[in-house]
Amino acid sequence: MPFFSKKAVLSKTDVSTKLLELGQKSDQFTLVSSPETDFVVERKIVNAAGFGTTGADELKKGYKAFLLLDEQAHEARYNEELTETSRDANVSPSGGGLSMEKSVFRGKVLGAKEFGKSWGVKKEDDQTSVGKIYDYSFDVSKVRDPIKKIVEDAGWKFKQVVSKGDATYKK
Repeated sequence: MPFFSKKAVLSKTDVSTKLLELGQKSDQFTLVSSPETDFVVERKIVNAAGFGTTGADELKKGYKAFLLLDEQAHEARYNEELTETSRDANVSPSGGGLSMEKSVFRGKVLGAKEFGKSWGVKKEDDQTSVGKIYDYSFDVSKVRDPIKKIVEDAGWKFKQVVSKGDATYKK
């Protein structure tokens, strides 16, 4: 074997098969084929509602990525999206209020680690109980790194892109 041997480059079909296998095994995310791009990667970070010390609270956070495999360039283009929606209905003797906040980030996520915990009164299936409303942790590298490894082990380049249009089919 030559000292500087070049790694064999797998076909788009072989890379796709390996990615789908990863998506089936992962407990960190789902990875499915999409009509908009080759694959959509998703992770529901938290989806919880309950009653805290000052009123009703709701929190939803999600991660989504679009993955396009360019067989000519042997390049996987990856665009990420983080979403968050929160609602607070506060009631207190000095007044109260209702607030809602929604944020969306799309592009290259360089790094993201977060966690959160909340306790209060929760309602599930017509039952009310006191306890943990949510307890979550999220590390983007636990989603992105296994996908990147498969792509690079296949002899392809993994490229994070700023625009969703760079990771979806041209219309």
